Amino acid sequence: MKCSNCGYEFDDHACITSKKTELQNGDISICFNCGEVHQFMDGTLKLIDIKYLPLKTQKEIKIAISTLN
Repeated sequence: MKCSNCGYEFDDHACITSKKTELQNGDISICFNCGEVHQFMDGTLKLIDIKYLPLKTQKEIKIAISTLN
């Protein structure tokens, strides 16, 4: 799968919401290249706005993004 923002190729270890090696519906990923946040839905990665996610998840995403810089 590729980032719909920059085209970076995701692998199965891009999920931050689970320790599973395969993405499942609802899993959230952050692009290692551009930092955009995606949610895996119906077999594809879709760009999402984190403001619609639970506050706990927003905080986890912000921490994960800060480690990319």
